[in-house]
Amino acid sequence: EYCDEFVEIGGGEPTIHPLFWQFLGEAMARCDVWLATNGKMTETALALAGLAKRCIIDCALSQDDYHEPIDPRVVEAFTVDRKIASDLKSYDRREIRNVTGHEVNAGRCDFGEDGCVCPGLFVKPDGRVHLCGCEDAPCIGTVSDGFNVPENYNDECWKDTECC
Repeated sequence: EYCDEFVEIGGGEPTIHPLFWQFLGEAMARCDVWLATNGKMTETALALAGLAKRCIIDCALSQDDYHEPIDPRVVEAFTVDRKIASDLKSYDRREIRNVTGHEVNAGRCDFGEDGCVCPGLFVKPDGRVHLCGCEDAPCIGTVSDGFNVPENYNDECWKDTECC
């Protein structure tokens, strides 16, 4: 059954997982998908840019100071002509996120223009569930053992939430 929510796939870098395309396919079959990549896997990143350009998924290319340089073809594939971007917003779901300067924020990812760029529940590769993707976000349980979202949880950013 298709849900009216969406799945966020982030990192580390999700495209290096050997079952990445299987996971993505499963997610796409059930929900809308938003995905972040650092472009490490060039051919995969180019394919993701194509899917986002055709409005099949939402996909962000994250550029930062911590990874090896991104193939210029990938950057070009994720670049949207800003003159027509507002007209294409519903038809082109590529974006580039410049996430430099993270060290200033002591492990918080609140360096985005609109505050925390990773709001919403975040599942780490080991199955731990956190209130967002920030390094210091509280763990509220695991996928296998269950988790409890605090009653007053605000998915804009966990800092607004008092955790138990």
